[in-house]
Amino acid sequence: MLLHLAQNSPPTPQRLWLPAFALAAGAPVPPQITEQKALEAFGPDIVYYATRLRGASNEKAKQELKFQPRPLEWLYPTQPGP
Repeated sequence: MLLHLAQNSPPTPQRLWLPAFALAAGAPVPPQITEQKALEAFGPDIVYYATRLRGASNEKAKQELKFQPRPLEWLYPTQPGP
């Protein structure tokens, strides 16, 4: 079994996609806090994953499967489609 993980291209920062996803799912928008407060409340691992973790690449899927990412409607609702 072959599995390809595809993502939006380029990767969207969590501070942008998480509120948009919450709204699209009908959930409340999560509060935003400073990095310093997040470090104090949750520790360095959580802050690293939320702010500095490198995004994945679609290059293999683009080359092998001719994958062409499209804009995410729930993230950019006013952007026209392809």
